[in-house]
Formats: sequence, C-alpha cells, structure tokens
Amino acid sequence: MNPNIEQINKYLYGVSFSYIKMGWVKEFTINNEKTCLNTFIELTTDGCLLLDKDDPKLYKIMKQMIVEKVVPMSDIDLHETIIYREFQRNKPEHDFWAELYLLMLKAEQKRRIEIKTNGKAVKKWHLFKRQ
Repeated sequence: MNPNIEQINKYLYGVSFSYIKMGWVKEFTINNEKTCLNTFIELTTDGCLLLDKDDPKLYKIMKQMIVEKVVPMSDIDLHETIIYREFQRNKPEHDFWAELYLLMLKAEQKRRIEIKTNGKAVKKWHLFKRQ
C-alpha cells in the first residue's frame, strides 16, 4: 500500500487530499474541482471514508472522534444522535466541533446505507465544507 495512506480500519483511511489532487495517491480519486480542497471527509465509490491528513491536528481529532465515538454506534444510536444534533444546530453553543461531529455522523450513516443497499458505495459526497 502507498505509504501516504493510513488504513485505520476496513472502511476508514487517512490520506492527504492534496496528494490525491497532485496524483501521488492513485488508490482513491476525488473531484479535481475546488471543492476537493474544501472538504475534511470524503466517501469513495467503493464505500470507504477518507479523512484529510493535510491538517495534522484536525486529522488527529477527527480520527479519534470517528473511531471512538461514531464507528462503535449501532445504526439506531447513530440515527438518533443525528436527529438530536440536527435539533441542536440552532443553539448558540453549536460550534465548529459540534458541526464536524454531526457531519462525521452523517458520513458514517451514508457509508453504512450504501454498503447495505448496494454492497458497496456508488456515489461520492462532499460531506464537510471548510469555512
């Protein structure tokens, strides 16, 4: 495997999106539009989530958050947490980190749905835009 790719689990990888754009990482593809530099997390066509390693501090936090809090959730808990977090969006305490957590929950939910319905994902989503 490419040394620029970190496999976290079967469906979760860490990779610098800038390396993908430059063609140094060919195992995954993302759109060459400007949006590829505005995302932190991508869902690939084969049902894998990619976390962007371009910001090492943010990557470490995202990796810990998704591995410890999101992946272990059951489908029901995941769905209920998304509903609760959507409701909390209008509160003043909803900040960047709350939004990041919500969108990681949604990314994992979309990945699970695609895997269950198609056996693998067939679409790519830009899940979190940088501000």
